[in-house]
Amino acid sequence: MKFSKKVSAVILAAGDGIRFGENKIFVNIDSTPLIVKTLRPFIACQMIDEIVICVKSEDKKKVEELFSCEKKAIKVVEGGNSRHQSSFIGINSTDSDYVLIHDGARCNVSVLLIERIIEALDSSSGVIPTVPLTDSVIENKGNSIKYLNRDDINRIQTPQGFPRQKLIEVYSELMSKQQCDIEKYTDNGSVWATAYQLKVVDGDNGNIKVTYPEDIKNSQNIRVGNGYDLHRLVGGRSLVLGGIEIPHDKGLLGHSDADCVLHALMDALLSSVSLPDIGNQFPDTDPSFKDINSTILLEKTMKLLEQKQAKPISVSLTILAEKPKLSPFVPRMKEKISKLLGIGSEKIGITATTTEGIGTIGREEGIACYASALIECFDA
Repeated sequence: MKFSKKVSAVILAAGDGIRFGENKIFVNIDSTPLIVKTLRPFIACQMIDEIVICVKSEDKKKVEELFSCEKKAIKVVEGGNSRHQSSFIGINSTDSDYVLIHDGARCNVSVLLIERIIEALDSSSGVIPTVPLTDSVIENKGNSIKYLNRDDINRIQTPQGFPRQKLIEVYSELMSKQQCDIEKYTDNGSVWATAYQLKVVDGDNGNIKVTYPEDIKNSQNIRVGNGYDLHRLVGGRSLVLGGIEIPHDKGLLGHSDADCVLHALMDALLSSVSLPDIGNQFPDTDPSFKDINSTILLEKTMKLLEQKQAKPISVSLTILAEKPKLSPFVPRMKEKISKLLGIGSEKIGITATTTEGIGTIGREEGIACYASALIECFDA
């Protein structure tokens, strides 16, 4: 979905991380730097035209390297000494009609929330997302404690959206006043509200801000999928497992190359994001899939995951085969699957085992594979 006006996202990531205890934008969450996790939904959102990241000067080169291969326009600029200084720098570094300003530490933002903010934008109002309180709230002033009605109080989140030029004017006006302490305004919405109206839209309870180390465990949107496949062994066919050809006097029978390892893996990936299995995605009634290399089908499966803003974190495969002995081929399988999934080979576990002569596998009538996939999903 595209928006009729140009929209930029400004990501504020120039803070010191004092409460966290270190520079949190490079802290790994599921082997992914926090700042990368934060940006992925903005990169995936078709309504966002450009992204500006405000960072500390010493972080600029490293952040540029993290996003050097992205197709979307991403600019990394040196932020200021405060949130509002960084906001002003970031806004002025964009070229758009509207701007979304987002905390770099809110790494669980979803594409749906970003789109909700953009769709609510117009030329006269700012837009902020909020979520209701669930805890009781008090006003504590010295020895005076007063319970407040939590039904009247909401928590404010980011991203917050504004008409770009008007926001620049509001900031310029406030910053020109000698008696104005702009830092008393705790977010961009409160700055905007000094001159214009705000719209409130529903936020997302999962859109937490990583402030303390213990927040990391709440910043993961992890899903698990499982898959299984079994194919009959026959003569006159090549044996293909895990994307590589293995010397053997028999091969697996199927409409495609019958690679049961990749088939089980694809079903695990599809299951993790609630998509139909490979029988539905690549039916054996379709002649275009006749004898197709399963690596091609896995590439198509990865594109389906991309549409869901999902990516694999790790996979585990258990191959059941009486013959041939597969352990010598495991490193090559891992290397092949690593390239196909875009994750390190150390994130791929492959176990090859027999069934001690028992059953279909034991009688060398077929080969089977169980697969499990751990997925991080951003379309939540």
